[in-house]
Amino acid sequence: MWNIVTKQLEYRGVYKRSDNQLEQYWERETLPRWYKDTMKRWDAYEAKKKDNDPDFYDEDLEKYKQE
Repeated sequence: MWNIVTKQLEYRGVYKRSDNQLEQYWERETLPRWYKDTMKRWDAYEAKKKDNDPDFYDEDLEKYKQE
């Protein structure tokens, strides 16, 4: 996965609920509570294209994307 802070590729592994193969299955995770607000701010940023903030970064959003 590409780390936008270090500008390097990093191995993140795969999330799994158990080491037992019979207990492993795909399940959609619910969105975190902060996600909707952060995406609204991101959309506003994209619409404005501010010159004074070219590298918008939200730590919670980046952690969520990496998971």
